[in-house]
Amino acid sequence: EIELLTKRTVRFGGQEIPVIALPVVITVRGPRQIGKTTFLKLLILRLLGYDIQPLKRGYLVKRRPRIAGNLNVIYIDCDKLGIEEHRELISVAESVLREHSEISKGKFYLFVDEVTNVRNWSRAAKGLVEIALSSATIILTGSHSLDVRILSETLAGRRGEERIFRQAIPSGPDIEYLPLRFREYVANLNPGIRDLLWDLGLMTITKRMELLTDVLSLKTTDIPSELNEIKIKYGEELERYFYNYLLTGGIPKVIDEYYSYGSIDSSTYETYIELVLKDAYRLGLSERVLLDVIREIIESISSPIGIAKIAQKIGLGRDTVFRHIEFLEHAFVLMYLYPYDITKDKKYITGMPRKYFIIDPFIIHAFRAKTLGFTTPFEISKEYVVSPSLRGRLFENVVAAHLRYLTREVAGTPLYIYNEFIYYGKVNSGEIDFVVHLPAYRKSIRKMYREKLGIVSGAPYIPIEVTSEEKIDRRYITSLVKASSAKNIRGIAVTSKNMGIYKTFVEIPIHLFLLLI
Repeated sequence: EIELLTKRTVRFGGQEIPVIALPVVITVRGPRQIGKTTFLKLLILRLLGYDIQPLKRGYLVKRRPRIAGNLNVIYIDCDKLGIEEHRELISVAESVLREHSEISKGKFYLFVDEVTNVRNWSRAAKGLVEIALSSATIILTGSHSLDVRILSETLAGRRGEERIFRQAIPSGPDIEYLPLRFREYVANLNPGIRDLLWDLGLMTITKRMELLTDVLSLKTTDIPSELNEIKIKYGEELERYFYNYLLTGGIPKVIDEYYSYGSIDSSTYETYIELVLKDAYRLGLSERVLLDVIREIIESISSPIGIAKIAQKIGLGRDTVFRHIEFLEHAFVLMYLYPYDITKDKKYITGMPRKYFIIDPFIIHAFRAKTLGFTTPFEISKEYVVSPSLRGRLFENVVAAHLRYLTREVAGTPLYIYNEFIYYGKVNSGEIDFVVHLPAYRKSIRKMYREKLGIVSGAPYIPIEVTSEEKIDRRYITSLVKASSAKNIRGIAVTSKNMGIYKTFVEIPIHLFLLLI
């Protein structure tokens, strides 16, 4: 297994957990197949005395002297052990500690993989804390986003040395792993692009926010030199990588398969779907309803649609549809945005439907193939990404997911609600694809808002329009200009090729814009 773990082309770009033996409860959450288990096993290798060095393809693993002290590791895979009830999990942990009593006498790590598949898992977490936290670092992984809030309530004041842990990871012990952003994607695949991004500072949130506020400022008259340099050196390559990103998305296992074999096997799509459906079944949800709901959402990407409308189209009650949508959101399958009236400065407009997006392109292709009965999902996905009538949906979907990542990074914690910062916009009778209200939690970012945008308190509202055409259509410029004027800020038009800066908006190709967010 060590050999398999270390041959991956793509390394996961998520938050590292430092090797520090603290009595603390850590959660690691993210979509199915994102690489949480692989990450944990690589961490376990480090704890067991292996030196893990990232390479261009995979990792170099060398044995090194054992970490000083009596450090042991317990790994419990809830899926493989078939653990379904919280009492079973507590019983397994107690049994291991009884059989190996020497473990509890020193510091140890307790890993529980896919704990959120266990019924009443938060009660199990409480039980694990009671029997192990005095000398253990407890790391729990799961595939549902709501659980960390439940855990925070269940273990309020009982999560160990959380304050000390924050010195290593400022965002805290609740770690969210999402698919690779396009910037991380190309940095993994092309050392030249990776080195340039580091040299230009674009791998840091501070530099990216500096460039973003530059183009938003009405005082700026030129495209930042950094973007011009990237376009000149790697513009065509980035376009090709973006096409591939629309096929593979940001899931490391899928990316690795595509770049190793030039295609994605049907079983890869099927495995992902099976895991999501399995999770839904455990929660008492219907496979048929779930697939019907996700089919309607994929067909409506980039267009607002109400829950009542979805219910009417599939012939079910609104509450039933709502429960399945709620599961899909918490399972990191979809996200949704509320409307924001820019001219009236009014959010959550009564009677206005939400806009739904899928968190990753691969997930779109997997569910689309399943719900429409396609037997060759990879071939169908290639047709999808070049279809003039569908390609625009993918562009907008990718931007939506990246804006979610950006707001999380600026906020500095996964314990935030993304759709309190990202909306779709209404401007009189027109519509804007996105209005982003970036958090102003960080002192350095507040300073940028103040000095470059003239915002003394709070944060800017950024209007964004997305097109898969080479340049933005005149029909959409009117709404973008009105939105920009209402907020006294330059709007952003995301295109497939054009780049230029104008009085009230800036055009940026999507393969460059995604490097900024």
